[in-house]
Amino acid sequence: MSTNFPGSLDNGTSLPYPSSTDDTDSPSLAGGQDNQNDAIIATQTKLGTGASTPSGTNLLISTGTGTSGWTKASPTGAIVGTTDTQTLTNKTLTSPTINSPTISTPTITGSLGNITTGTISASGLVSGTAGASFATSLTLTSGGTLTLPNNVVTAPMLATNAITLGYTQITSNFAPGSGGSTPQQVTGLSATVTIPSGGRKIKITAFCPSLAGDSGSAHTTYWEIWDGTVNSGTRISRCTSVATASEAGFGNVGSAFAVVTPSAGSKTYNVGMWADAGNPETANVSTNSPAFILVEAI
Repeated sequence: MSTNFPGSLDNGTSLPYPSSTDDTDSPSLAGGQDNQNDAIIATQTKLGTGASTPSGTNLLISTGTGTSGWTKASPTGAIVGTTDTQTLTNKTLTSPTINSPTISTPTITGSLGNITTGTISASGLVSGTAGASFATSLTLTSGGTLTLPNNVVTAPMLATNAITLGYTQITSNFAPGSGGSTPQQVTGLSATVTIPSGGRKIKITAFCPSLAGDSGSAHTTYWEIWDGTVNSGTRISRCTSVATASEAGFGNVGSAFAVVTPSAGSKTYNVGMWADAGNPETANVSTNSPAFILVEAI
């Protein structure tokens, strides 16, 4: 008979308990002593050598082949297990693999990397297919940069004001009247917009479906876009409509465009109109055919 340890625990057979009336050979005193010695040696082999002493809340760990020591300080709270449901606080994970996560109210610093599947909720990112990350409500701190793969933001995801910065229209005719030989503000065609930061180009469109004259003489009509007040700000675009005497009563389309890169902040664009020699001229519009000014970020 020999010790069961470390394969299994010893019992009353491998380490029998003799009574005071038993002979020294039944059970065998020498055999029992041998088994005890074997169990002690097996226990020492299992624990290993090392002269450290238990202290505080240290854990006994292996320090090498055949050695051990009370050298590992145990963490505060429960020890983390692989199958336990636990809440971890103040942990730093380096190069982790996290399967099927749901991360609430995250604070993400440094490089976000590439999210392929899963969901980050509470004003974070939503990820669909591999390599396609979509920002739904992500707030970046000062100096932060959000980089998305090409062609992942579709039109329905864009806010209206992401492209259209301003739009106004008129449906009633406008005529410069007296003084029409100098640029006059087209009443109602003014757009005050907020230019976004980042140096984006801005496109301004001023359109009139019909610029028509009343006189029987040849004339030229000017349809213009002004940065600031008409006739005192900066003219940035002009459409010229030329009519011969025989064409004086017919209307030509007025369409002026400008693409600029203004500084971020508030900006007002206006539409001006005038005719040479003060000839009477009218911007003919209607409900179905309005004149308008449109300011877009492109």
